[in-house]
Amino acid sequence: MSTPLFRPEVMQAQAVQWLGSIRIARPPSFGVATGLALACAVALVSFATWGQYTRKVTVPGVLVPEGGLMHLSSPQAATVAEVLVKEGDAVQAGQPLIRLRAERMLAAGELGQLQAAAVAQRRSSLEAEARLAEQQAQQRSSRT
Repeated sequence: MSTPLFRPEVMQAQAVQWLGSIRIARPPSFGVATGLALACAVALVSFATWGQYTRKVTVPGVLVPEGGLMHLSSPQAATVAEVLVKEGDAVQAGQPLIRLRAERMLAAGELGQLQAAAVAQRRSSLEAEARLAEQQAQQRSSRT
């Protein structure tokens, strides 16, 4: 008696194959996506192999000018309106280097102008009060 070379399950599976093998269709966009992924991988490998980049180093410290370090500060927040000296100019002690503009805008106008107007109005009202007090004093002295 001869024994079969394959198990009966294998023979049965081969008999069903007359219907054909299972194939899953892929849309063409999968091929394009695969090609792009492969191109990116090749670009990354080639950049890692032959690419160059500029080296960047952060160094802690302070740059000190040739003549020494100078601290400049403003008593209030301002913007630079004009630079009065150039690089390399000789300056005298007390000479202005820059002109600052400390404008602070409010809804009613510029703060400095509003303050000046308020001071002028207060001055005129004080002068009017002084004149009135003088007139009252003269009236009292003329009654007596």
